Amino acid sequence: MTDIFSREKRSEIMSKIRSKWTGLEKRFMEAHPDAIPHPDWLPYRPDFILDGKIVYLDSSFWHGFVPRRRFEKMPPYWREKLFRNIVRDAIADSFWEAVSNIVGIECERRLER
Repeated sequence: MTDIFSREKRSEIMSKIRSKWTGLEKRFMEAHPDAIPHPDWLPYRPDFILDGKIVYLDSSFWHGFVPRRRFEKMPPYWREKLFRNIVRDAIADSFWEAVSNIVGIECERRLER
């Protein structure tokens, strides 16, 4: 898929997207001040550690929970991206289950899989 923006414009747009301290993360930290934020020493970059549990804070969209009509209208790039996320989730989940037997997830729908 060809990008509709120039490389410079795309860079400017993407630079404004936050990967840490999103609104969801700020609310979580307010509710759980004892959580350890962004432990970069762990694989798969969890968002927090809380009481020994690994916590990922993501919306359901990024885990592939998208209405079928919306999914079918997406360009192939985004369908493939969501598929890669689902595969990565499965690998990360199996890793954390093997290491700690505990996986904390903000996106509850992901547990339905």
